[in-house]
Amino acid sequence: MTCFPYLGSEISRLREARGLTPKNLAQLLGVREVTILNIEAGKFFKADLLEQILASLGCRLTIIPANDDRPLECAENAASYSYNVREAK
Repeated sequence: MTCFPYLGSEISRLREARGLTPKNLAQLLGVREVTILNIEAGKFFKADLLEQILASLGCRLTIIPANDDRPLECAENAASYSYNVREAK
């Protein structure tokens, strides 16, 4: 079951950009490597684990209501990365 394929690939991209392997990230978070691989494949995961992963990569997740028509923005700098997800209409 693929729940969040784009989010999983974004996590993979962020991890690689920081020079981490799935095994490195798993060790950092105290989870199994297969857990990271499943998340990056877009499979189901718990919200608290997503929060831990993003925090370990220096990121945060912003959820925007579907009726908010402002443009989505993705900004990356040395301090943080903001990834916005919009609910499907």
